[in-house]
Amino acid sequence: MIVPTRFAAGACALALATLASCSGLRFQHIRIGVEPDLRAARGLEPGSATLEECLATLGAPLDVEEDENGAGHVLLWQWEHVHGWGLFVSLPLSEWISASLNYDKIARDPDRLRLVFDGDWILRERVED
Repeated sequence: MIVPTRFAAGACALALATLASCSGLRFQHIRIGVEPDLRAARGLEPGSATLEECLATLGAPLDVEEDENGAGHVLLWQWEHVHGWGLFVSLPLSEWISASLNYDKIARDPDRLRLVFDGDWILRERVED
């Protein structure tokens, strides 16, 4: 007589439960925002590039803010890549009760480009993070 191991018994129980349940697997890849041309951005020289040159090279920013000391401005471009997968299982236990499991493994990769300008709108600093 063959006695099933606990693992095999658990795997069989899980397989049977899955057949009687609602389950699914999902994959996703989402891009939020538009990534500017970073190679062109690296060509913008601090100390000489003007606001007009920067906008002509990179397009409109996502946000414009005053810098910390109020003497200039910061233009911000931001974009993000979201990718991952998920699994869900819902098992009915009775007419009114069900158990469910939801697992997601999602990675978010946000990126930013900030251009800091002085009061005369000359590029002072370029920051990629």
